Amino acid sequence: MSNAERIADLEQQIYLAFAEGDFAMAESLEAKVEKLRQSQAPTYDSNHNEGPYSLEGRIPLDD
Repeated sequence: MSNAERIADLEQQIYLAFAEGDFAMAESLEAKVEKLRQSQAPTYDSNHNEGPYSLEGRIPLDD
């Protein structure tokens, strides 16, 4: 099961928890979804300028 599928499943469980009035469970599931989304996001070290558009490690091409 991929992270996207896990997130979709958790979102469905959140919907059901809210429908049943189980707000504590819904909040717990929302925290899990947020953790999964953060694990999917790319991490960049701002101290070394390794952002998504960093030129570090690339060879400049002369036109």
